[in-house]
Amino acid sequence: MTVCIAAVCNLGPDQPPIVVCASDRMITINDLEYEPEQTKIIYMASQTVGLFAGDMQLHASVVPRVMARIKTAVAERNNVFVEEIAEMYAEEFGIYRRKRAEKQFLAPLNLNLDNFLIKQNEMFQDLAFDLTNKLLNATIGSDAIITGIDNTGAHIFRIHDPGIATCLDTAFFGAIGIGEPHASSQFMLAKFEKRWPVERTLFLTYSAKTLAEAAAGVGKQTDMVVIRPGHPIYALTPDDLATLDRLIQSTAAKDAVARQEAYGVIRAYIDESAKKAAESKVEIPKVTEEPPQGEPDQETAQTDT
Repeated sequence: MTVCIAAVCNLGPDQPPIVVCASDRMITINDLEYEPEQTKIIYMASQTVGLFAGDMQLHASVVPRVMARIKTAVAERNNVFVEEIAEMYAEEFGIYRRKRAEKQFLAPLNLNLDNFLIKQNEMFQDLAFDLTNKLLNATIGSDAIITGIDNTGAHIFRIHDPGIATCLDTAFFGAIGIGEPHASSQFMLAKFEKRWPVERTLFLTYSAKTLAEAAAGVGKQTDMVVIRPGHPIYALTPDDLATLDRLIQSTAAKDAVARQEAYGVIRAYIDESAKKAAESKVEIPKVTEEPPQGEPDQETAQTDT
């Protein structure tokens, strides 16, 4: 239960890409949620960060393993790509998922993945099928965003069940967590695209995170970072965030006034249209049908005959 957002902006001729990220601080462990005084934006490399949603027990296990692999890769060639880090995270995500499923479904039967594959032909068919189905469909319910800048440009990857890294470099923005629909819809409605300047993207990202707080489980506290080529990752200070918040509130107040003015114009238009319609009505006299004068009815005519 959280929201994490990443967006790539400032892309253009002779312009270096910039990555903007935002996250709340809500943490979920089993069925418990709380918002500690710590960020969920983890620095994975000098120009790459990770943002995490879902059960933090998974991420607490996966992050150290990925960091160790990154350290080894950097020691060997003094460089690591964003996609590599995303694939590392996806692999470790998948390993954690398999091990948890193994403990949940096979360990109670004194089995593990290796001997299950050997012994399943000796089991009752229904039991073997049921266990296989549970192992294949076991889910974690956690996600991560790996985003940053390397020699190939700026990239965003989403890590999700069953351990897949999905590239989001087409839309150049991504969100995860229970607040994802709220945040993503703001980027879509704003028609965000990669050439937006950083100031516009910062405002939209903070606004999207704020609006995502309407979802149950999204925390009120906010952390944001900006990644620029050749610069240390910049974490927005409390003063920076307070400035953004004031701008959001001010814009919302002006928008409310503009809406009220629009409602007034529409009301006046409706009233004027109704008035014109009433004035243009012409009353039609009612016509009462009466028998024709001077013509005998059928019964009288037959009597005379």
